[in-house]
Amino acid sequence: MAYIEQVSIEDATGKTARLYQSAVQRAGDVANIIRVMSRDGVSATASMDLYVAIMKTENSLSGSRREMLATVVSNANDCFYWTLSHARDFGRESGNNELAELLVFDYRKCDFSEMDITLCEYAIELTCRPTEVSQTSIDRLRKVGFSDDQITIATQVISYFNYINRIADGLGVD
Repeated sequence: MAYIEQVSIEDATGKTARLYQSAVQRAGDVANIIRVMSRDGVSATASMDLYVAIMKTENSLSGSRREMLATVVSNANDCFYWTLSHARDFGRESGNNELAELLVFDYRKCDFSEMDITLCEYAIELTCRPTEVSQTSIDRLRKVGFSDDQITIATQVISYFNYINRIADGLGVD
């Protein structure tokens, strides 16, 4: 249960009403994370626009890798809401629900490629030890085959989920 009062769909106006309508059109419902941010329609809309841009728009990093990163970061942050949500999305994107179940607990138990393990390690480093990220961190990603475009997208996904995990946990999203 959220720690703050949320704007109901019926009472939503302005940007919040448009955000709710967009959520229903895109997903069939208004997700709890959107509801909990509903007190400020401007920043909630900006957050969801960024989410759609990095997670739902085709770019140089595959959808399954973006969902893998969202799950790994959320798990590292002990954010149950996002870990389960994006593990499910990873299963859908990868076509492998068994692997998605393992990912919920520990990416190191997954039968991932060297590229994916390296990407997960970068996600953990940026999430848990951001001051340790260096040129060496980026060079490791390049060495296993990631382009600068892919590294940029990956960093945005990792950073977004660090932000949104804190919104979810800070405002009591269940």
